[in-house]
Amino acid sequence: MGASIGPEGVNDELAAIDGVQLGGGIDRALAGRAGLRLVRDDVLALMQVGISAEQVRTALQIGAGKSHAAAGQIGAQLRMEAAARARILGFDMLDAGQVADYLGSTGHNRRQAASGLRQTGKLVGLEHNGRVRYPAFQIDAARGRVRPVVAELNQRLGARDDPWGVASWWLNPHARLRRGQSPADLAVSDRDRDGQTLRALAQALAED
Repeated sequence: MGASIGPEGVNDELAAIDGVQLGGGIDRALAGRAGLRLVRDDVLALMQVGISAEQVRTALQIGAGKSHAAAGQIGAQLRMEAAARARILGFDMLDAGQVADYLGSTGHNRRQAASGLRQTGKLVGLEHNGRVRYPAFQIDAARGRVRPVVAELNQRLGARDDPWGVASWWLNPHARLRRGQSPADLAVSDRDRDGQTLRALAQALAED
């Protein structure tokens, strides 16, 4: 059995391993750390639904100095985030090749079209299990383009830096819309009045 890692070594241990190694290294990194046992299983599960290695490290680093109760709260927060991400992933998604097909891209690199739009913040792309998924509502397949209001608001809301947060805004029911209706429902209608409603909702979000 390997030696336990004391509190002073937890951060260094976590920072030294990448996303692939993190799962296998958790047991060793947390050996003897009773305060983190409450979040260990949560962390391993979260890694299966797109929580990044950096977020996992942050949660563990915070938990390293916390009581059992505080560690339990961190675990609960992580579970809530995991549930929210799992719900988002339950919507229709496209991979980069499908995005390229709908946009009529003929480039040699099949991922370039989607990746470029993602990097400019016009298209929400969600990393999950080493791949990127794109919520399908964003693409107007009939016209071979990203819906203009979607591209506009993705950039306004900061989709490049916070894709999960922006996806959540689009796909979850909104309190200011009809019961059960989400901003994505308005986006696919292509009606001018719905576009104006979306801009107003995004502006209100930005002002909160």
